Amino acid sequence: RTFTTTPKGLVNAGDVVRKTGVNILMSSGSHVPQEAPAHGGIIVLQGDEGVGKTSLCRQFSSSEYMGTYNSLAGEPTSLTMICTTPPPPLVCTQAYQLDDVNVDAYLVVFSIVDLASFRVARDLARQLRVNLGTDRVIVLVGNKSDLVRKRQIKLDEARQVAATYDCKYLETSAALNHHVDHLVVGTLTQIRLQLLPPATDVLLAPPPPRPRARTPSPVSFFNRLFRRNVKSSVSCEGIFMK
Repeated sequence: RTFTTTPKGLVNAGDVVRKTGVNILMSSGSHVPQEAPAHGGIIVLQGDEGVGKTSLCRQFSSSEYMGTYNSLAGEPTSLTMICTTPPPPLVCTQAYQLDDVNVDAYLVVFSIVDLASFRVARDLARQLRVNLGTDRVIVLVGNKSDLVRKRQIKLDEARQVAATYDCKYLETSAALNHHVDHLVVGTLTQIRLQLLPPATDVLLAPPPPRPRARTPSPVSFFNRLFRRNVKSSVSCEGIFMK
């Protein structure tokens, strides 16, 4: 799949059938990747049963459900997708013998019409961030957005969980292929932003410390608190931003 960015947003430029660039491993698979592919990464999909992980894996491969070559901004990209369905506690590391250091991103998927799946996703995010202590990219994915009239999880609830556990948040519809392209490109963007060191030729000196106010007022405290909450809300959804 090839993607380009225009002033109107992200555009899927089509599928280029070449060497398969997306490996999809289901729970019955025996192949375990030893290391991340060059210019790509290993992405683990987790979530309760019936939330659409398999459909998302297929959509990640191609809009036509075919394994294809992937490119982002002209750069070849190879992904390894691993789909798991673990009931808490987290068992993906046992099922695949994966070390967190070999994983580049986790997609924690729930259905917006299934409250139980949201609770599983919340627990998975907590286990990854708190229990496992991972610093990897985590994207909380609310799937089945096409069933919005049956929604059981409020948008603010999902945003709050994402902000609490330092996740990005995006709602998708695997059935309609809605925002799946954004999820693909956004996840790769997050991997590069968070895991790859920036290329800098000159070591810049740290900025001088800002003077601290002697007696901060209650108003300034609440202003800072409000700005922090707004920043967290925006950050958890800005999948193309750090």
